[in-house]
Amino acid sequence: MVGIEVGNIKIYNKQTQILFTKMEKEFNTTIGQFTKEILKGKKDKATILYLLKRSFNKLLQTLTPFFQEIFTGTKKYYGFVGKLTDKQKAQIVNFQNLIMSEFRSTASNVTAKVGKEINRALIFNKEINLEQVLKIYKRGTNEQLTYNMTNANGFSNYVNTRIGEASGIKKFRYSGKSIDGLTRPFCARHYGQVKSKAEWDGLDNGQLNPVSVYMGGYNCRHSLVGVIEGF
Repeated sequence: MVGIEVGNIKIYNKQTQILFTKMEKEFNTTIGQFTKEILKGKKDKATILYLLKRSFNKLLQTLTPFFQEIFTGTKKYYGFVGKLTDKQKAQIVNFQNLIMSEFRSTASNVTAKVGKEINRALIFNKEINLEQVLKIYKRGTNEQLTYNMTNANGFSNYVNTRIGEASGIKKFRYSGKSIDGLTRPFCARHYGQVKSKAEWDGLDNGQLNPVSVYMGGYNCRHSLVGVIEGF
């Protein structure tokens, strides 16, 4: 069974990619702002921790509108006018909360490491090493960006399959970025195939499962789209 996409998949993929790019750009802009601020002359502990907290709050704020836009865009793609069950709504909200919780956890770890670096300098009566503070920050935010992009695509797929199923769709195609030199073997093997959500989740990508959410794993550029059977 080949199946045809429910709507205009090229437009859907393009709009989704625009959201991902926008979020990544806002993320990198905030990191750049913190970098400039932290290197402007000497800083005391309170100032550094304030700038750190403000930066992480800004980064977190990039997620909320993304969730809503993905939800709205996916409903539009399926022409969905019905209602999700309370269970489906709760699952989507819980996934949002999980993503934000992971983000806050990384932010707390970075803040703790920066605090230790500052305290070490103060104990030994040395100047705070701002370059080292920045190194810790960038290592943490790079990790956050990887998780953000992975979870962003995962959230998109999570919402996609649930709204798809609520719209009566039973099969989903492995779609998205065409195969190139960066494509994982798992993605190349399954690209274009059509399976039910349960069938996709019966596979193991070797990195981060379930497949219906994370596709090929970390930073995967692929997605599932609903198809109409019988074509």
